[in-house]
Amino acid sequence: MGNIQGDITFQKSGISSILRKELIIRGVWNSEYQQGVKDDWICALELIKNAPWLKKLITHEIALSSLPHILEQMYLLKRQHSPHNILKVIIKF
Repeated sequence: MGNIQGDITFQKSGISSILRKELIIRGVWNSEYQQGVKDDWICALELIKNAPWLKKLITHEIALSSLPHILEQMYLLKRQHSPHNILKVIIKF
């Protein structure tokens, strides 16, 4: 899912993995993007900025370098069926 800006190259190992696992790749087109024009992405960002209730759903704001740690933490908590306070995570670049 996404808006591709250029060519994409797959490594041989990636293609081999797809073949071995008999994976199916499907594309999804879910938005309109035009650089410099008010598009779906800009409208969504404006909606988020103007929705105070939405900020209550964000439980963590992290740096990109912290992403592996929080993903592992979420995985372990879910696997153990443990209660946790991680709802929505914002990654700051």
